[in-house]
Amino acid sequence: MSDAAGADGLTVGQVAKRLEVTVRALHHWDEIGLARPSLRTTAGYRIYTADDLERLHRIVVYREIGLGLEGIRAVLDDRRRTGRAARAASPGR
Repeated sequence: MSDAAGADGLTVGQVAKRLEVTVRALHHWDEIGLARPSLRTTAGYRIYTADDLERLHRIVVYREIGLGLEGIRAVLDDRRRTGRAARAASPGR
């Protein structure tokens, strides 16, 4: 994912296409606080960084294995609290 987000990041449309999710899903995840973009343009458009894409990718994977959004939130929030040990054990690492 080295080209995932350049200096300015990716727009919601670019992220939706890359992760094969809908723009509406990304908007919803932002609205409920599951995956908020790190940046916004002066006009308010969402801009996703490489770190944002990493979190979004995990959300997509967890959805594919059947976790609901609250379950995904719990896993991601627990992972954030436990730090590096959880990152090393997470899928794709």
